[in-house]
Amino acid sequence: MARLSQGQRLQLNLKAPENSTRLFIFPPSDTAPALLEDSPEKFWSGRIGRSGNYEITIVPHKSDAVSYQLSLAIAKNVD
Repeated sequence: MARLSQGQRLQLNLKAPENSTRLFIFPPSDTAPALLEDSPEKFWSGRIGRSGNYEITIVPHKSDAVSYQLSLAIAKNVD
C-alpha cells in the first residue's frame, strides 16, 4: 500500500526472476481501472491521477515461492 497524492509521479521497479511474477497496481477507487493488472512487467512509471491509497500486489506466476525486491520512487508534483 502506498499513500499517494494527485499529480505525483510514481516509479516502480520490481527485481524478480524472469517470468516469475505478475504485478497489479490498484487505485483508491473501486470503479477506476487498474494502472497495471496481471502484468509480467517489472517497471512502471506514471503520474498519479487521484489522491489516496494505492494497492501494489505481487503474485507468483506459478505456485512456487519467489524472492523479489520492490523499489518505489515518488516525486513531488511538478507542473
